[in-house]
Amino acid sequence: MLITNDNIDLPKKDNTNTNINTNTITITICKYLLVNNLNKLFTNILYLENLTTLNCDGHSAITRIPIINSLTTLNCSECDNLTYIPKIYNLKNLECSFCLELKLIPELPKLINLDCRFTPLRSLPVLVKLQNLYCTGCENLDYIPDLSNLEMLDCNECNNLVSIPILPKLTTLYCANCVRLSYIPALPNLICLYCVYCENLQYITHQPKLEILNGNVISLCE
Repeated sequence: MLITNDNIDLPKKDNTNTNINTNTITITICKYLLVNNLNKLFTNILYLENLTTLNCDGHSAITRIPIINSLTTLNCSECDNLTYIPKIYNLKNLECSFCLELKLIPELPKLINLDCRFTPLRSLPVLVKLQNLYCTGCENLDYIPDLSNLEMLDCNECNNLVSIPILPKLTTLYCANCVRLSYIPALPNLICLYCVYCENLQYITHQPKLEILNGNVISLCE
């Protein structure tokens, strides 16, 4: 369902039913939606109890995201004035790249995929189910928390990042242009490592399964 200035009304909960009989739905908000219409939409959207996907990327008027616990996918990339993401319990996929005022991502217990590239985030919470993290260009980020289920980490150009934690399930690590990174620990399942232009990188611990280093095949380990 595409929401525009000409299509702002959503189904509303009536006085006799507590649930709206809608199928699982996706809403995409046009980035040219007027602010008054946006506020009305966010009020009405709370009644859509089966809303699973919200796309509002590129909308500079958005300063907040309503708490919609049915959401599993949220794309709010390039929302220039968005400062935080609320705690949405069932969220599994979050795209918030290029949100230039974003200061906070809360603990999201079911999150699997996070794309927060080029945001001013200083820290990330422990996200217990996270498998894929894209945080390229997060220049204020100085550490990656212990993410025990993480399989893919793209942290290129994180200029304040000084270390990578031991991530037991990590298979792919991109950390190019991390100018303060000095050490990469043993990562028992790492297969692919790309770490060019890390000016202070002095030591890479033996990686028993590593097959590709900076794009070059170096081994075929079992």
